[in-house]
Amino acid sequence: MREVWASNTSNKQNAPKKQELLEKFTQLLESEICTNKQVNKYAEMLCITPYKLNTITKNLLDKTSSQLINEQIILEAKRLLLATSNQVNEIAFQLCYEDPAYFILFFLRNIQVILPKYSFKISDKYNYF
Repeated sequence: MREVWASNTSNKQNAPKKQELLEKFTQLLESEICTNKQVNKYAEMLCITPYKLNTITKNLLDKTSSQLINEQIILEAKRLLLATSNQVNEIAFQLCYEDPAYFILFFLRNIQVILPKYSFKISDKYNYF
């Protein structure tokens, strides 16, 4: 029984540390998303293992680290689609994708809408263009 209590106490004491690591991870995602799209790179920057990073994100957000990376890429792509008149291939290059076709497939898989339709949906909704 004492071991269970010690384990629970340890987890509660580590909660602020886990939260801090998660916050650092999200900050890194915002600043490094163009150059780093792999979990192991972010884990290395945080001085933890990819497994540990994934465990933290799963426990606190119920999402994998890869899901968070993909969400950040999509968010950045949406921002660029809204804020600029850039073509999709230009946005792909801004997000450091060498192949625009790969970026388009990634985007479609994650939002499940064709890019031109997405642009029109956004412009119609917010009266842009």
